[in-house]
Amino acid sequence: MVMTIGISQAVAADPPTPTTPEELVSKEYQVKAAFLFNFLKFVEWPDSAFADADAPITIGMLGAEPFGSMLDRIIAGERIQGRRIAIRRADTTEALTGCHLVFLSKFEARRTAELLSAFGSEPVLTVSGVDDFCAAGGIIQFTIEAGKVRFLVNATRAQAIGLKISSQLLSVGKQFPPAKSENRR
Repeated sequence: MVMTIGISQAVAADPPTPTTPEELVSKEYQVKAAFLFNFLKFVEWPDSAFADADAPITIGMLGAEPFGSMLDRIIAGERIQGRRIAIRRADTTEALTGCHLVFLSKFEARRTAELLSAFGSEPVLTVSGVDDFCAAGGIIQFTIEAGKVRFLVNATRAQAIGLKISSQLLSVGKQFPPAKSENRR
């Protein structure tokens, strides 16, 4: 139940209304940084995804990323499933081997195929704000709806690579592809 509150807080995160374009981007990425941290709480990786029992859960950032130190501050001193959290920033997919979550910003959209090809069969939670990311094979895609950060979840893809996404996370995000009843609306 505590985990549900964490995701709900990220969804409902509503800092003061931004007045400049820079503040708008900053607010969006504050919320996305909170989501990335919370996603880690609601995904279970196979034991084989970790080198040993003390290995951290590692977030990988491919190429240019707009978080600055926001994500570092959020994860500082935190542990999930008894593991510390680490961040690895890199310009190549090879340098992100061994990461558990890999984020690709919409500013790096041209690298979507490269990212998904590199981690295609590995138990890596791929996350991006790139349009059609889930349709291309990504697992979580950030969207903006009515000025709020939301996300799609490709649970079928996650399951195919050995990730277990909790029902709590699935209930907060939108299913991809949409259920047939959602298509009729």
